[in-house]
Amino acid sequence: FRNAIDSTVCLTALQICLVDLLTSVDITRSTCKGYIGHSAGEIAAGYFDGCLTFETALDVSFLRGDAATSLASSHRGAMMVIRGLERETIEAALLKDCFSLDVACHNGETSITLAGSETELNRFENVISSTNDSVYISPVHTYGVAFHSRLVNDDKLEQKLREVIVCPKMRNSKWVSTCYDMGDNDGGFAGSKYYSSGFKKCVEFERACRSIPENAIVIECGPCALFRSI
Repeated sequence: FRNAIDSTVCLTALQICLVDLLTSVDITRSTCKGYIGHSAGEIAAGYFDGCLTFETALDVSFLRGDAATSLASSHRGAMMVIRGLERETIEAALLKDCFSLDVACHNGETSITLAGSETELNRFENVISSTNDSVYISPVHTYGVAFHSRLVNDDKLEQKLREVIVCPKMRNSKWVSTCYDMGDNDGGFAGSKYYSSGFKKCVEFERACRSIPENAIVIECGPCALFRSI
């Protein structure tokens, strides 16, 4: 895709189509045990939950992509996947050498995505590569945006989201949030605050996946089986 808007809106549209397909075979929020959204996937989770209509979901997706485009023009951010190290080890290394980077996504026990400036990420990669031969490191294509980091400081997004999510609905208890702790009142409604916070906060996917029962059948709704390895 040429930009963050096209990418985000198309991803949401595809996920909504998959949700509708699942609904047609009676896989709904009523018949499943739970559902999780990862980053922009929280928009499709809102649709599946009944909190967002088709039109509103695409509006939210467009505004998220538009905010990303604005951020990319004001700073040059980047993201990087690291597999083979636990979160605590990475955070200790960041603290030790005073890196201005954030854990953007905690995808698995040893699968982490970092976000920050391109310069800082390159410097951290050199440090990790020099001491850990078995660690897998790869850049993430983000159109120059360090999603889920301190560099995401667009306060206008929540205001714009408030104009499209006029009457926020309470999230179903089956929807396991990846940006709010269970019981956090701020995460109770799928409104402007929820989605603007999800744009900035770390994606706690590993924590959310702990709620998946043993031997559960898991269906991933996306353009590819991105989380199969996790």
